[in-house]
Amino acid sequence: YSRNPALILAITTEARPYLYTIVQSIQQKDLPTELALLPIVESGFRPYARSYCGALGMWQLMSDTARRFGLTQDNYWFNGRMNVGDSTNAALDYLKYLYNYFNGDWLLAIASYNAGEGTIQNAIARNERLGLPTDFWSLRLPYATENYVPQFLALAIIVNDPQKYGVTLADIPNAPITATAKIPQQMSLSQAAKFANINESELKQLNPAYVH
Repeated sequence: YSRNPALILAITTEARPYLYTIVQSIQQKDLPTELALLPIVESGFRPYARSYCGALGMWQLMSDTARRFGLTQDNYWFNGRMNVGDSTNAALDYLKYLYNYFNGDWLLAIASYNAGEGTIQNAIARNERLGLPTDFWSLRLPYATENYVPQFLALAIIVNDPQKYGVTLADIPNAPITATAKIPQQMSLSQAAKFANINESELKQLNPAYVH
């Protein structure tokens, strides 16, 4: 990351419309603020991101995980995994569950967010059988997961002191820069954009869950 500061600036710029809302949700759930950086590793803060294995949205939730943590079922009109507010709440609830499942170990919780708790639990059981330590750094895990946690930690270190690493972060105000509007009847996003006097592509970007 420190060798590619332009990437960090681009991703934090991408995060600008969403970060305040995400941090507010994290604080309401009494979780570490650094978790707001996880979408950088997951998707680069792109709410339309889709993985080859079926994970979707900024938090890259699988369909079963989304359903398990209360997201609206995917349907023709709406996909809750791409709704920033809804998917954030589901992802944070999942992370809190994983933290408790692994007895307050955040590194194991974050690794499990990537690989699933079954994969991490199996790696722990293997080490226990061999009489080896069961902390994250001692486990034999899939290559992607072994890199996932260090990526997250590296981001936390850089964001804590960007000047030290020659990185410029986007200027993101500690205040909401978007708002929610309640619409009394069904209408197209193009109509809503006209009424709101906003660019249609920008409105669609801010409302990725409305797929039609």
